[in-house]
Amino acid sequence: MGNAGWADPSRPGVGSGGADASGGEPGGASAEGDHIAFRTALTPLNLTLPYSYTLNGGAARTSSANPLTFTLDSGSVGSITVGGDFTWTPAAAGVYTAAIHVSDGELSDAVIITITVTLEPVYALRIATAGDGQGTVTPGVGNHSYVSGTTALVTATVSPGSTFSGWSGVATGTANPAMLLMDSNKVVTATFLATPSTYYTLTMGIVGSGVITPGVGAHSYLSGTVVALSASPVTGWQFDEWSGAVTGTLTQTQVTVDADKSVTATFTLMGATVRLYLPLVMRNTNP
Repeated sequence: MGNAGWADPSRPGVGSGGADASGGEPGGASAEGDHIAFRTALTPLNLTLPYSYTLNGGAARTSSANPLTFTLDSGSVGSITVGGDFTWTPAAAGVYTAAIHVSDGELSDAVIITITVTLEPVYALRIATAGDGQGTVTPGVGNHSYVSGTTALVTATVSPGSTFSGWSGVATGTANPAMLLMDSNKVVTATFLATPSTYYTLTMGIVGSGVITPGVGAHSYLSGTVVALSASPVTGWQFDEWSGAVTGTLTQTQVTVDADKSVTATFTLMGATVRLYLPLVMRNTNP
């Protein structure tokens, strides 16, 4: 980006404002005795009229209006808007030129600017995934282009039921995201593994007579499974309570199998009479 400007009353014959598109020192681009200069990091001056100026080394002039006009011969650069900041995108590497002219209606001067364009190398980063698990990578799977010296960030995102095992290729370990310096063509792979399933045993038991669901015995369930329990007494019996991993007197309940667990349903006889027999103790009182 650059801009073209003119007028520095403190320096007769030297323009102010604008940019040296060739990358030279401030004031280094000039024509015919330093009559026009393009100086980096300066913006066009806001002039207070009247002001004095010189052009082509002539006598100092005073003007109550800005008589300076700018035109541009684009040369090999192509279309550029004159009179302020301008941008230009080269089509390819090479040396480009442009001529900037300034005039006050009577006199004129010009300077040729040279622009040298060098293209940085571009390298490819190939991203892939592997493993029996599920996950995504950012940027996505495929080839991506980076200018030489760029640091590429590659992020692995795990899906439920899987784990991120690590990187392979130009990156190793599990640091996430991976930071890759693009100084050559590279390949990186994210490996996702399926999380092994865990199962636990629920052991059901009965005291008395009745029917329970699940039935008496050992049952295997995937960790976290919620199992519905029910208890139904047979004729002449009544459900009393649950014990073990579940407590209470409701005939229907549930248990979460997140470890090996045991549950017992207790049934008692309806109307059963409990008799207590005390031992008879006889004592001989004869001397």
